Amino acid sequence: MILRSLALPMLRGEVQYHVTDRRTLLPVHTGDAFLQTARALSAGDFQWRTEIYEYVTNPIAIDLHFRSAREELAIEQEIPWQDACGVWEPEKRTFRQRGEPAL
Repeated sequence: MILRSLALPMLRGEVQYHVTDRRTLLPVHTGDAFLQTARALSAGDFQWRTEIYEYVTNPIAIDLHFRSAREELAIEQEIPWQDACGVWEPEKRTFRQRGEPAL
């Protein structure tokens, strides 16, 4: 079982989720859904981390994490995470094909 937590100071709390089947977990999808939910519940107080992260100032931390601004913009435009994550399918397919020989 995997335990994750996400500090949400704007909500004065923390969210935890427990993974019961690691084979079906889609961690990036889950993270995207968490970010969208935090933003929606923050009543306008949600802000992206903009200070230096991993010695990098540009792009901001969330774009560095996702390797593009695509997800940040989708969250800001309130595109449902299911739709936003759908654009990853070709990349996921390529990743699986490249990794398959090592499994």
